Amino acid sequence: MFILMPRRTYMKHSGNELEHLLERERRAKLICAALNNFVDLKSNLINVLKHIKELTGCEAVGVRLHDGEDYPYYIYKGFPELFIQKENSLCFKDNTGNKIPAPDGKGYLLECLCGCVIKGNTDSSLPFFTKHGSFWSNDMSRPWGEKLELRSRNYCKACGYESVALIPIKARNERFGLVQLNDMRKGMFSEELIEFMEMIGEQIGLAVQNSLIYTKLEEANKYTKEILDNLPIALTTYDSNFRLTFANRKAQEITGYQLGEMEGLSDKEIANMVYRVENNNKSLLRELTGSINTIKNRIRTIKTRSGDCLKISVDAYKLENGGFLYLFDEAKRVQGLENLQLQTQTILNSVSNLVLMIDSNETIIMCNTALEEAVEMDAEDILGMNILDFMEMIQFSRKDLANKDLNESDINATYEASFITPNGNKKEIIMVAKDVKTFF
Repeated sequence: MFILMPRRTYMKHSGNELEHLLERERRAKLICAALNNFVDLKSNLINVLKHIKELTGCEAVGVRLHDGEDYPYYIYKGFPELFIQKENSLCFKDNTGNKIPAPDGKGYLLECLCGCVIKGNTDSSLPFFTKHGSFWSNDMSRPWGEKLELRSRNYCKACGYESVALIPIKARNERFGLVQLNDMRKGMFSEELIEFMEMIGEQIGLAVQNSLIYTKLEEANKYTKEILDNLPIALTTYDSNFRLTFANRKAQEITGYQLGEMEGLSDKEIANMVYRVENNNKSLLRELTGSINTIKNRIRTIKTRSGDCLKISVDAYKLENGGFLYLFDEAKRVQGLENLQLQTQTILNSVSNLVLMIDSNETIIMCNTALEEAVEMDAEDILGMNILDFMEMIQFSRKDLANKDLNESDINATYEASFITPNGNKKEIIMVAKDVKTFF
């Protein structure tokens, strides 16, 4: 929001006055631009204060902001340190040094004209107060009258400041502090300048209010992030455009990737990053369409940053705001079986006999190095084949041994067998079929 002087006023002023108004308008734009960035409030208010000091020509400027139950100087320029130390607190104290509670029960009584302006206890019928609640004087030495004298500490006057203006910082009926302008010279202010500063005060108030809201949201987000980071399960979130917005600590530990490396990437990019095995790099989130809002217990295999393959159990949810939630953890039982399989494979490879294992669906699930060498094929070409297809491919044939019991089943039986490798080499073996019992 820019604060502009009405164009019609330019025609009423001389060239110098018009130039001054244009400079004020330029400064107003710079001030408002700075206040739009309320995230780093202090740095931007320092910049704003610099513009105010140059615009008004005052030798001392400062901003008081609410802090606890007091309104100390948040930033200042041109005031002696002794002045700041003396005037920093506005709380009225009794003879024992204790703060006196306000009659309305809201905080403590505030002293001086600063306290009046901040609390809104002003009287526009008095010549020093405006309808907006500001105080200003071009001659602090002149008598104010008993009613106003009782409100003031008179420290500004005692320090020799003749021109003093106190502009409330407020927004949406909430008061946050004030802007203070002091100068040893008389006649530094005009009614027009005070009105301009009151508009600046409102803009500062909006910036302060937005900064407070932002700070509260940041604190809430940090608290939420802390909770999510301490979950024992991995969690990632995506926006409605399928781009990753968050990954908790567990998700980073499992995948090996930091949040900064994943944040902003699409689900397909994430899938290509971690789902690099078994051709399963299709994103589950794309399945959450229409009436399908949830996917439960989907087993996926990922390849972590360190190169380890890991099976995970995944739950995916479509959120009401259009985003997505992805929960996953190690499929411990499956992982345990894989570890057992690895140990079994190591043992089988140490055996000189040929070993071939099939499951209940007659699918080859394991073979050892000796078998690979005998059939002249790699394990990756053998595993997953149906046993009958494999036997047909190698032209497998068998005959019973002479001492075979006619009542003995194929399982736990011994045979003479032969096969021909893909390279055309015929080999003969003694084969024993055994049933493997597995208990969980």
